[in-house]
Formats: sequence, structure tokens, C-alpha cells
Amino acid sequence: MVALCQEIADELRAIHTDRDFEVTHDGDPTCSCDAARLGQVLSNLMGNATQYGDREQPITVRIVGNDPDTVTIAVHNMGSPIPTDTQKLVFHSWMRGQDVSDESEHSTHLGLGLYIAKLIVEAHGGEISVASNEQTGTTFSLRLPRS
Repeated sequence: MVALCQEIADELRAIHTDRDFEVTHDGDPTCSCDAARLGQVLSNLMGNATQYGDREQPITVRIVGNDPDTVTIAVHNMGSPIPTDTQKLVFHSWMRGQDVSDESEHSTHLGLGLYIAKLIVEAHGGEISVASNEQTGTTFSLRLPRS
């Protein structure tokens, strides 16, 4: 799991040379999963953090494997929070978490990435959630069963 997260962080770092990524782990980070599909989820979450997060702050990926039954992966960034009402809908299809009504680079996105991420995580028997506020930033968390 650590190698997968680090690989995706390295790929994004190569594209976004001004961004800092930190990947850490605690405990046993192993779980049985489809690495390609989980990589798709992590790439989406880290890509969103790159796109919407504060460019002056690092994007952190923390893998925690202290529970005997699950592994948790948290992708965190500082920046403008996702509004509370939107957090409840962000995993729905065609939903986008930020107001992008202008003609910015964000306006080309369909709003399917987090919906697909949720489907992949749930297909693994896991859960995905988001917490976002002004003080602590935005964290997307995956909880995956070990087997």
C-alpha cells in the first residue's frame, strides 16, 4: 500500500513540480485489494487535493494499519473547505465539490471521480468519507478490509 501511494505521489509530483507530497504509514499497511483500481481512487483523491488545495501546503497521505481488520488511508490538504451541505453529496454522480461556475480549468470535469472512487472502495468492502473545514482542511479517508 505504501509503495502504491508513493508511486502515485511521485507521478503527480512530476506533473505538479510546485507541489509537495508526504506519504507516511503507521502499523501494518497491507491489505488485499485490486491495486490498479485502488490506484485509480488514490490518483483521483490526490489529484483533487492538488487541484483544490493550498499550493503552499503539502498534500499528505497517511496509511494506518493498527487495526487487525482494516487499513485506513487518509488524503489531506489545506485550502478552501468543501461546504458542509456539499460534503453530503460529493460522492453522488455528476456532483462537483467546488463552485466552478467560472471558465477555469476545473470546469471541464464532469463530477464522476468521487462517485467512481466510492464504487471502487465499496466493491472492496470498504468505506470512503470526507471531512472538511476551515481550521483542519480537507481529508478524504478510505477504510479497507485487510482481506
